[in-house]
Amino acid sequence: MSSKEAIKASKKKKSTGDDEAAADAPPRPANNVAVGTLVEVKASEGDASSTSGNAKDQKYIYRDFSQIPEQDFDVDYEIDQEGLLQALEESTALAAAQTMQQSAAQSAYMIGQNPPPVMRASGWVRSQRFPVKLYALLSQPNLSHVITWMPHGRSWKVLKPRIFETAVLPVFFESDNYHSFNRVINAWSFRRKSSGPDRGSYFHELFLRGKPHLQKYMRRLPRTHKKLAMGKDEEPDFFELAKTSPLPSLEEAK
Repeated sequence: MSSKEAIKASKKKKSTGDDEAAADAPPRPANNVAVGTLVEVKASEGDASSTSGNAKDQKYIYRDFSQIPEQDFDVDYEIDQEGLLQALEESTALAAAQTMQQSAAQSAYMIGQNPPPVMRASGWVRSQRFPVKLYALLSQPNLSHVITWMPHGRSWKVLKPRIFETAVLPVFFESDNYHSFNRVINAWSFRRKSSGPDRGSYFHELFLRGKPHLQKYMRRLPRTHKKLAMGKDEEPDFFELAKTSPLPSLEEAK
């Protein structure tokens, strides 16, 4: 066999192998969404969408955990601590007031006047887990022009990054830098939608409007973990999912 024939035969063998592997691969679920189970939640410790091993051939599939009854989890959720809900609400109101103050003072900055002092939440509030603080921000109606849930409640989006950085981040977080905030988002395994009406929003299987008890299983992952691959055509369709598995509205979630 000549060298050209050998190369041609090798390519044909590889192509045949790829076709067989594709045929053996399980079909992706409708709307790229699978039904999640209680066992999966507890076994994953909040992130089966990443791995520290070799995951070259693995693909990410979004799992819907919203239909598991809350009582099945038997979780004493941290946000139910006495006084914390009130403290979080007061702090989000503080952030909302600060956004209004900074917007009103914008013209003053331009003529050289000193900006108003930055207001911060108590150390107790600032020390809470990231999902708890983020959920509280998204529950504040007066901040919905800055950061908000998408209509279906499965992803969220920062609408005004500059105001969020200068008026909201200082209240809740140690770093006032928006890029640092994005790094924290990634560390908590949030994924960014890259197409469709949800483009630019972030989602996590266990971060859902009206389902704060799921956050108990979210974990900040070490740098050694890598997210499983997900192409644009493999992203979940949350608007379609909302037709069969709707989440509570913002008012119902309170």
